Amino acid sequence: MEKTIKLIKLTDLPTENLRLPEGLYIYGEDEFLEVMNKEGKYWRKNSVKEGYFKSFDNKKIKYYYAIPQEAKRIVVMVHGFCEFWGKYHEMAEYLYRMGYGFFMLEQRGHGLSAREIDEIDVVHIDHFSDYVKDLKCFLDGVVLKKTVKEKLVLFAHSMGGAVAGLFLEEYPDYFKKAILSSPMFKLRTGGIPQIAIDLVAIYIRLSGQRKKLAFNQHKFDPTPIFEKSSTLSKARYDYLFMQRLEDDHYKTYGGTYAWEFESIKADRKLLRHLDKIKADVVIFQAGNDHLVDVEAYTDRAIKKIGSCSIIRYEESKHEVFNAYQEIIEDFYKRFFIELSK
Repeated sequence: MEKTIKLIKLTDLPTENLRLPEGLYIYGEDEFLEVMNKEGKYWRKNSVKEGYFKSFDNKKIKYYYAIPQEAKRIVVMVHGFCEFWGKYHEMAEYLYRMGYGFFMLEQRGHGLSAREIDEIDVVHIDHFSDYVKDLKCFLDGVVLKKTVKEKLVLFAHSMGGAVAGLFLEEYPDYFKKAILSSPMFKLRTGGIPQIAIDLVAIYIRLSGQRKKLAFNQHKFDPTPIFEKSSTLSKARYDYLFMQRLEDDHYKTYGGTYAWEFESIKADRKLLRHLDKIKADVVIFQAGNDHLVDVEAYTDRAIKKIGSCSIIRYEESKHEVFNAYQEIIEDFYKRFFIELSK
């Protein structure tokens, strides 16, 4: 049976019989900061547990989790580049209130997890596969000691989407369902030819600059610039930025040459082997994504992944779940529908 692509503009989305789960209220723009800093903080203090695990190379990786009684399913969350636990406070709370458990690790070089270099606001990785190995250790050493594979659902955003895709290719028996938000299946490279990227990568390696901040990356700037961000919700942007200002661990803002070149190489590997993914994959895509080249991977994902559908919000920036209120609510309606399948 020939597969078809499901690209939907928000204005074209069907609204009949599409509702938020009973009892779920999505915080509005005007109330978001107050609620998250009061009621949300109280919920996290009383419901969320945290800890560290040692990964394959003995590095300490921070994680968070909460499991309600008789949890319907368990969502394993994999965050994006320069992100941390605070980015997902809202989503984690909604999951828990709707009867779903969650686990989330802060990937190496991010948040309170081990770093590869001393610069607190720069992300470095020697090999992109280290992220995949960390996820495997997290699942085997933490998650599966508290639940079973049959309940697991994978959720990943941006860079986490690349980590998730590579994991699904290499370990197809862990997840039957994966929900990906703006997955980094192909980074935007400004139209630079691949041969030029490869030649620069060789030069950077030979000249010993792999741990230096890449020329198109930036260190943390304490001045917020909402207009250049990946979100359309200023309240959610402000909530995250305030956490960056309050704790140096959350000031990750740019990547090294190694991070960039390893990410590009990982994307190429991921796209070559999409047919190895056996999970049912749902991709939430942003039509105005300045970080991920969505057009470059869309057709290939549909053709090569066994079961794949794409829901696209043309007006959204990179973070669909942090867009306009209308888009956020539609995202969560569909997100919970997918979780219930």
